[in-house]
Amino acid sequence: MLALPHLSGSELVATLSRLGFRIDSRAAGLATMVRDVDGDDGKVVVPETATLSPALVAALLRAAAVDPFEFLDGLDRTRPTAPAMA
Repeated sequence: MLALPHLSGSELVATLSRLGFRIDSRAAGLATMVRDVDGDDGKVVVPETATLSPALVAALLRAAAVDPFEFLDGLDRTRPTAPAMA
């Protein structure tokens, strides 16, 4: 099984934005994001909290019809890499 990380709501929003989603609205700590691809209107509501559990991240990706591997690839491009140990 694929291990998804703990993320903040803002990290999830930023990564989904890189994958073609846009913020449709923000209210009460929730960001509604939409994506129009090939006639498929993907929509997901992301809680903008400090920490989202891996299970919640997985559920949000399913709701958004985003492949977890595609998501992790987009996430890897946004995170700084740790410096190499000497």
